[in-house]
Amino acid sequence: MVEIIKRIRHYCQGYGFDKEIQLLMKVPGIGFITAVTIYSELIDINRFPRLDNLASYVGLTPSVRSSADKEKLRAEDAAQ
Repeated sequence: MVEIIKRIRHYCQGYGFDKEIQLLMKVPGIGFITAVTIYSELIDINRFPRLDNLASYVGLTPSVRSSADKEKLRAEDAAQ
């Protein structure tokens, strides 16, 4: 596992992703692996017109749909 992490670090530095990874790691609770995962999923954060869209995309904005006695919890669609 240590060797794989070293290779990922080397790859990020070689392709210029190191700055973005370091910025993500400044968020409390986000380490190298989480930062790389977030970056690899989002790549271009500018594709989200609003912060709400980003929060929905990553599942941080829950919604509740209810009808009569039925209730469904889900993350809102980022396209909405």
